[in-house]
Amino acid sequence: ITLLVVQTLAIASGAIPLYYIARHVLRNFSPLWSLGMSIFYLANPGVHAMNLYEFHMYPFVIPLTLWWWWSVEKGKLLRAVFLFILILLVRDDAAIMMAGAGLLLLLFPRASFARKPQRLVGIAIIAVSIPWLLGMEKLGLSLSPYNVPK
Repeated sequence: ITLLVVQTLAIASGAIPLYYIARHVLRNFSPLWSLGMSIFYLANPGVHAMNLYEFHMYPFVIPLTLWWWWSVEKGKLLRAVFLFILILLVRDDAAIMMAGAGLLLLLFPRASFARKPQRLVGIAIIAVSIPWLLGMEKLGLSLSPYNVPK
């Protein structure tokens, strides 16, 4: 039960960075729009379904990713790197999502970063995520008694 409570709190904590991201993106609109985004996140049946029955590690990736994206939006590179490492440590397949986020940074620069450094950050995220995924899958396969990487 304790693990389920911790998981619930972790999932719910994702509403905070989502509010800040929405507030930043929708800065020309009322703050109620940002609050509505957070409420929709908390009311989303998919979010609730992750929390049913048993403890999983993947729900921890969601708030960490939202905090990572908020760090990117604000141009906080050191915080973004720290959260990126935490995301990779939660689950190995989160590297696929982070490689996609790196591709987004590479193709669509944000105003908070200068264009060139942000592209370098995107390349660095991709360059770390893909080998991390492949290495963790290989490590999991070598340590698995059932010959499966998970």
